[in-house]
Amino acid sequence: MEFVDKETFSQYLLQRHSTNTKLCDQAKDYLANAEDDVPNFGLKLLGIVNQPHLDDEIRLSAATYFKDHLVSRWAPSDTLTPLFDSEKEQIKDATVRCMFSLSSTRILKELGEGLAVIGKHQKFCVKFWCSWLGELVLRLDRVDAFDYISINGILSTANSIFENFSGGYDEYITTNKYELFNDVKSTLDRFAGQLYAIFLRTSSLIDSSGFNATYGGDNAHTLRPVFESQKFCCRIFYYFTNFLMLPELFQIYMNVWMDEFRKYLTTTYPVLENGGDGIALVDELRVAVIENVNLYLQMDSKKIQVYLRDFAEVVRTLLVTVCASSMSRNQLVVSGVKFMTTLSTSAHHILFSGSEILNTICNDLDTRRVVAFQLLKGIAINYKDQVTVMLQVHIKGYIKGGGNVEKGQEKDCAIYLAGASLFLTDLIDVESFFISEIAPELGSHDVNGFLMIKAGCLKFFTLFLNHLSKHDIITLMPHVVGLLEAKSNVVHSYAAHCIANIFLFKEEGGELRYSSSDTCPFMYMLMNNLFKALKFPHSEENPYVLNCISQVLELQMLLGSLL
Repeated sequence: MEFVDKETFSQYLLQRHSTNTKLCDQAKDYLANAEDDVPNFGLKLLGIVNQPHLDDEIRLSAATYFKDHLVSRWAPSDTLTPLFDSEKEQIKDATVRCMFSLSSTRILKELGEGLAVIGKHQKFCVKFWCSWLGELVLRLDRVDAFDYISINGILSTANSIFENFSGGYDEYITTNKYELFNDVKSTLDRFAGQLYAIFLRTSSLIDSSGFNATYGGDNAHTLRPVFESQKFCCRIFYYFTNFLMLPELFQIYMNVWMDEFRKYLTTTYPVLENGGDGIALVDELRVAVIENVNLYLQMDSKKIQVYLRDFAEVVRTLLVTVCASSMSRNQLVVSGVKFMTTLSTSAHHILFSGSEILNTICNDLDTRRVVAFQLLKGIAINYKDQVTVMLQVHIKGYIKGGGNVEKGQEKDCAIYLAGASLFLTDLIDVESFFISEIAPELGSHDVNGFLMIKAGCLKFFTLFLNHLSKHDIITLMPHVVGLLEAKSNVVHSYAAHCIANIFLFKEEGGELRYSSSDTCPFMYMLMNNLFKALKFPHSEENPYVLNCISQVLELQMLLGSLL
């Protein structure tokens, strides 16, 4: 088939997302045929991406299709015609050139993932590496020192390439370091020098322009691009450290990097953080900083040992501030807790011997449970007694504060904390906690009240079945069956999952714990409520409910008593 003009081709790319089925199918058929029949199809897609006058959605669609084209055609296949080697070489060079001309982060992301496909299927190519890195250095040489639109465009492209092409060069570097040094080191060092200069110059601008907490500021438009620049510099620092050898320049001035990193974790920037989405930008920089320190801690903690106590305190303080905020800043919390987890299981765990950090983590459990609890598990390796005492205090405190509607979330946290503490077997008396805190909640006649607490109680019940007596479980079963009528998809799903686990529960000898005489009194109500649950919105094919029905029928037939 012949290649149509670029405008028509562009429309086909846009039409493949159309809600009009006929237009969508027509576009997909054309593009599928063109992949086989049109020479240099991938390069033509890049040509569309590189047309600034076209609508961004068309260019994004072309970039996405280009990435998918590489996924299906770069490597040999039994069903699809692979790309010719000559076209592959052109695509590698053209992709990087195209990325340098882009400003859209969405399009850059797609092309970067296209490079990751290339890296996955071929060994590291020194020629390719030197080519794009040399182009990067030249572009930074030519750009005006304060033209942050251009600077950020170059750095974001470099960031995408480092991030996505790592799979193509990390193995090569491990086995061919001498060749890498000969062919790439001088260019790499030049780029490192440029990056370091940009980072320090930008930092000086931020400090001297009155945008910090001491002086205030009112020019968010000016501040945003410089923060973007610092974020990209920090991300590239990460890829240097993780996949390459950190340049000597960075190692010599490690104290400068660490001081700058600390500054962004301790300084506030009201002009950005108090309005719009500016706080997200500042947090992205902080996340990049924490990930850099965490990476160094994992790889060579001796080099930054002198800074670790300070960073532990800084991150702890930051977590307290973030958790007290009404805004959702989960990415920053997760990064901070991951750093603390790495620190808690390292040779520097002595930093966690005090109670302040434990208090911070326990308070954080209310909203960032999984990552915070992983940190507690890490600390408990060396400080089990302190963790146990601290958790007991917080469980009691959450229960005390969870007796009314406004504080129901605190009781839910206490239930989660008690359930997740299975790794500390002496933390709670399971049966006593179940009788005093879990059973009353599940036994409530209002199946649609305190839904979050009910879901937590059902999870606890299921997790600790082997810690509870047969009498306790049978007594509560009618109430659990009643929760199948809860309108909440989460609650009736948990109830069905809990019941299925009860029916499957076996004694140490392998025999089922519950006989037909145990289950018959509530069997009719159970089956009736299970089928009712399938009528709720979004539960028509609920896997937990369907699995429970299957288990109940199978076991009742096995026991010789159905309804």
